[in-house]
Amino acid sequence: MKVIVSNNYYGSPLVWEYEEGFVERIPLHDFNTHTLLQDGLPIFGHLPLDLFEIIIKYTMQIRLKTRNFNSAFQLCTVSRRACFIFYNEIYENRSIPTRVMLYRLGQTFHLAESFYEEYLAAPNSTNSGLNALAITRLGSLRYNPAFDPWDFIPVVDIQKITVEDEETLEGIHLFPGQFHGDTVWIHGEEDDGVYDVKVLHHPVFLLILCDYTYALIPTRQTINTNWLRFVQFLRRAFGPNSGFYIMVKHQLDVENPFIETTEQFIRL
Repeated sequence: MKVIVSNNYYGSPLVWEYEEGFVERIPLHDFNTHTLLQDGLPIFGHLPLDLFEIIIKYTMQIRLKTRNFNSAFQLCTVSRRACFIFYNEIYENRSIPTRVMLYRLGQTFHLAESFYEEYLAAPNSTNSGLNALAITRLGSLRYNPAFDPWDFIPVVDIQKITVEDEETLEGIHLFPGQFHGDTVWIHGEEDDGVYDVKVLHHPVFLLILCDYTYALIPTRQTINTNWLRFVQFLRRAFGPNSGFYIMVKHQLDVENPFIETTEQFIRL
């Protein structure tokens, strides 16, 4: 696919598909419009189990697509069965108690809400297309080296990233907008203002996973499958073209507590 990128009145990118001299606008998500749903749990009564699952999954999908994360999490509290359904849709693990599932789901939905309200809907004051979301892990890594999405405080710190090594962003074209949720990244080659697109990401999340001392945690080898599943869950709310990257440190620096940022990040 070939595209052309322009800007609207507010400086946010507009993406147009280009083919044989004709252009057609590619719709992008507007994360500053929010559909409010009525609070409260649906009343299912005594429904057959299969019908219960169909209705509750459909209701969850509506609440995720409209980014009503608090209302979506309420569905997980309807019953043990509902908690089991949604936990295994996201993380696929049946061997833990319901109370642990519910805690992890709560952390997951609250983190997603923070990504939406504190990042996507926030003005891009840096005017840069390379901004990261730093989130902090609860507790010390000394006694528990694991780090999963539910281990992080649902508070986002936005940081502008400066890259000195040109190879880091080779083949990636960054287009910032008025808000962080307007940012577009295009992987591909550019020729006279026309981009031959391999991958188009909108919105874009670059995650910095740190501990309470602000030290960077992950390496390429320590990103577990729960992060991949968490990202798939977020794409249900933010769109299939959402781009997720995690900043990592070199394997040789695993024990180095003084590294806070690097120029290495992997795409999930």
